Amino acid sequence: MNFTLYQLIVPLLALVMIAKAISRFRRGQQTWRELITWIFVWGAIGFFALFPKISDKLANFIGIKSGANAIITAALVILFYIVFKLLVTSENLESKITRLNRKIALDKLKEEKTNR
Repeated sequence: MNFTLYQLIVPLLALVMIAKAISRFRRGQQTWRELITWIFVWGAIGFFALFPKISDKLANFIGIKSGANAIITAALVILFYIVFKLLVTSENLESKITRLNRKIALDKLKEEKTNR
């Protein structure tokens, strides 16, 4: 089996990224969920770089013309999901900050009234 330069470099890069994720997890800079996600993402990237014909077979099974199109479609779906989750999280944080600010303002107002 002949490997192209791409098939050698990308899996090595994937291994480096997985090692970095494990290192970040050990230092407490990453959660289990993030570690598993990074291992899955970079593992899939490395796997499909080594065995591109499998992505073509998977794409044909799903009904997409080529493996590259299937990977791009899956990446877009995942990115849209991540953006959606970030927006929801941002809105929740904004709501919590608003409630906290209101509570602090009311507490200060009560404190001022009691000090008079």
